[in-house]
This record gives sequence, C-alpha cells and structure tokens, in this order.
Amino acid sequence: MGKPVIGIDWHTSQNERCPYFRYAFLEPISEADSRLSVLKLKCNGNPSRTGTTLVQNHVACLVGALLEITQQFNKAGLDLEEFHATLFAKKGEGVQVTDPRTGKTITYKGTFIEMFFDKDQPLYFQQAEREINAFQDQVNELALLLGQPAPFLQRVNND
Repeated sequence: MGKPVIGIDWHTSQNERCPYFRYAFLEPISEADSRLSVLKLKCNGNPSRTGTTLVQNHVACLVGALLEITQQFNKAGLDLEEFHATLFAKKGEGVQVTDPRTGKTITYKGTFIEMFFDKDQPLYFQQAEREINAFQDQVNELALLLGQPAPFLQRVNND
C-alpha cells in the first residue's frame, strides 16, 4: 500500500456540508505497477441516544487500524513504504431501534473495516474513538505520526 496520505475533504451531502476522511495510498495492480487509490469516508458523526455526536464505525475502524500500524512501524523503525495489507468492509450485526413517534422498528447495521496482512493474518486493532472531538484528536495524532499536517483544527485548553 505504501505510505498513506491522509486529510479531510469537505463535500455537500443531503444539503449539508460534511467532512470526509481522505486516505490515499498506492495500490499494486501488477508486480511492477501501482496506481493511486483514494478512499473518502464520511466522518461528520451522528447524535447518539445520549446526545453525544459519534462518527461512523467504518471511518473509526480505518483510523484505528492506521494508528496501530503506524505506531508499530514507527516503534520498530520500519518504513511505511514497505507496508502491504488488504482492507475489507463488513456489515455489523445491527442494532434495533424503535422510533417513539411512529413505533416503527429499524435495524441499523454499521459498516466495519477489517485489515489483513495476508489472508491468514488479521491486524488486531482498537477502533478509534467515535466521540467527535476525541476522533479528531486521534486523526491529528495519526497525521503527526505520518509526518503530515493536522487535518483538523486543534483545540486549545484555557484552564
């Protein structure tokens, strides 16, 4: 996959301006050639039942996997240019929620990301925080580990 490049792009979705986590990498297409591939995953978050805004599972999984790999490679002194893996998306089991206004039950099935170094060696990682501010901090941490600028504005603590 080569050393990833991350960032945040803004697009309009359902008449609302939303951030998308951008993950760009070199994808091998043959033994000798590769092409630039880009994933863009919406990361605006949705209000939870407790009122906290949580980012989507798929982008939290991808950021968690990238953090784990980057930390492991940095600790071992390895170059991310040599990193090769396969990403898979899978549907979650689902959570049933009943709309109190209509009484209708809906099953929400999140999409999750899995990463494998080869078909028999999965990467075990912790999903990034889903709370929006903590997620943004982890994306900025990932950018720092990759030697890239922080894509989200950094908060200042005025204590």
